[in-house]
Amino acid sequence: DDWSYWYDCYLNLVYSNVVVVNDDYQTTAANYRSQLAQGYEWVHLCAHSSPWGHTFLYGYSGFRGTVFNYEIFTLEPDALFYNLFACSGTRFVEENYSAGWYLFVEPYGLLAIGSTKTGSMLFFDDFYGPLGQQNMCVGEAFKYWFTLWGESDWDWFYGLNILGDPTLKPKSQVAVRKSSSQGKEKRMSLRVPLTCSAY
Repeated sequence: DDWSYWYDCYLNLVYSNVVVVNDDYQTTAANYRSQLAQGYEWVHLCAHSSPWGHTFLYGYSGFRGTVFNYEIFTLEPDALFYNLFACSGTRFVEENYSAGWYLFVEPYGLLAIGSTKTGSMLFFDDFYGPLGQQNMCVGEAFKYWFTLWGESDWDWFYGLNILGDPTLKPKSQVAVRKSSSQGKEKRMSLRVPLTCSAY
């Protein structure tokens, strides 16, 4: 699992409750399908990908399945925001690209960040920090991140984009005060570091 050691990719700077799936036996296509139905506000997927899907491996040779783009329609993922560390996942010039399915399947997906080619975001703390700690919207946090890192590696970072409304903010940024009798508000994010085969 290429990215299991990344743990939560700094989503804890936005959310107090981050679900991390990074066990080699759980980072499978079947588990990812199941997790998409659980009701997360933000999904951060790390997977070798193409515009048409994510394939999961264990080590270099153990095939753990593929989640294809056309499956997203029937899965109806219960998530609003996606950060796709998934090469070509937001390649909007391709018919039926994966991020399009995440966004345009009713009633949930609002925004996806990803790359139109090989590459993706790194240095996640410089994105999630401003997003969660400085009250920036996704577009402002992305601009902040890109100003710091975008020019440092054109081959890896050029091609990154935001699909959806960049003025949106995760709900976790909204300060909600409740008395102890009212209980806690559920705020969760899913971090799924996964390894997939290259296409």
